[in-house]
Amino acid sequence: MRQRGRLTAGQLSVVSNFEAHAQWLQAPSYLPQAERDFFKKVVQSMPPGFYQKPDCPLLESFVQATLSAQCYVATLRNDPFNEEVQRLWHRAVKLQSTLATKLRLTPNSRIGPKTTARRLANPPIETYSDRVRERSAAPDAPAGE
Repeated sequence: MRQRGRLTAGQLSVVSNFEAHAQWLQAPSYLPQAERDFFKKVVQSMPPGFYQKPDCPLLESFVQATLSAQCYVATLRNDPFNEEVQRLWHRAVKLQSTLATKLRLTPNSRIGPKTTARRLANPPIETYSDRVRERSAAPDAPAGE
C-alpha cells in the first residue's frame, strides 16, 4: 500500500539517485549502426553507471579505433606486405590500447600491482568440494569417478 501524502525531500533524492546510477550510457545517435552496436557492447561489459556522460568521447574514439584496426587486419589478410596499411594498423592498435587502459577495460588498469602480487603469492586453496563441483560441471564426466 502506498504512503499517502507528499513525499519528503529525502525520499525523492534516494529514488532519483538510484535511477540515475542504474542505467548504462547510451550510444550517440549520430554514430553508424556498427559503431553503436560495438559501443553498446563495450558499455554493457561493465556494471550500470560505470561510464558517465563525460566518458562518451573516449568511448567513441575507442570504438572507432577498434573497428579501424579490424578493417586494417581484413585488408592485411589480402595483402600482408602493404607497409602503409601495416603502419595504419599499428597506430590504430596503439590508440586502442591506450584508450582501453584509460577506460579501465584492461585487467592491469582495474587491478593494482600489489593485488596481483598478493594473488600470486597466496593462490586460492582448492578444496575437495571444488574438485567435485568441477567434475559435475564437466559434460562428459564419468559416473564412477
